[in-house]
Formats: sequence, structure tokens, C-alpha cells
Amino acid sequence: MSYADVIRNVSNALKNDLELSNLIQRTFRLDRHSLIRIMGKTTTTAYRRIHEQLAATIDRAIEKLRKGERDKGLDESERSEILLDLSRSLILIEYQRARDQISQDVANILINVINGLLDSVRQREINVDDLRKIFERGRALIDTFAVIAYEYGR
Repeated sequence: MSYADVIRNVSNALKNDLELSNLIQRTFRLDRHSLIRIMGKTTTTAYRRIHEQLAATIDRAIEKLRKGERDKGLDESERSEILLDLSRSLILIEYQRARDQISQDVANILINVINGLLDSVRQREINVDDLRKIFERGRALIDTFAVIAYEYGR
């Protein structure tokens, strides 16, 4: 598997537990050279900042979605909050990339995860339980790259 495969499979991994499991497993099996190339100039501090904000955003969304499962839905203000929080995470990623604190490859991976989450939240017809699962998978993906950032970042 290559970096391009990782990017290509992010959206599938958000939709399916088996695809998520396969992507995580294949990512950890990438050779050291490939992982170093993906991480590039990414600093552990920059990734940690992004991860803290994005993980908190995803965790808050998951809690809202769990509540929505009990209450039979997600109201518009909660949906708007989730969209705004995810958008803030996009800004932070672009800011860290512009400062050369993360590689373009890491930025692309994280942006693909966030875009998948944003697209899912915008779908009005999606079941709240399914949306929660998508966010849980997104959390697993960013955690996967946190491990790699701490091992291969600078």
C-alpha cells in the first residue's frame, strides 16, 4: 500500500468498519521509508495541537450524536456546532501546513477525514447512529496517524 492508497481509502474507511480495520492495519504495515515520507516535516508538537483540537471536536460530536440517538435526532444548532468545529479544525491544519509544521501528505490525509465528516453531517437523511459510527471511525483514523507522527515526526 502507498500514500495514494491511504488517501483513496479514507472515505471508504469512514463508511465501513472492515475498510477502517484494513486501512489501519495496512498503514501500520507500511515500510519505514514510506512512513517517514508521509510524515515529512511534520513536527510532533504540530500534530499534537491538531490532534487535540480535532479529537475534542470529534468526541463532542459523538456525545451529541449519542444524545441524538436517545432523543431521536440531531437538532439544527447541534448540527451547526459540529460543522463549525470541524471547519475550525480545517483552519488549524491549513495554518500548520502554511507554517511548514506538517507535511502536505499529513494535511491531505487529515483534510480528507474532516471532509468526509463534514459531508456526512450535511446529509440530512443519514441515521444518527450511522453518523456516530462515522465519527468514531474518523477518531480511529486520526489516532492512527498520531501514533505514526510520534514515531516518525520530527
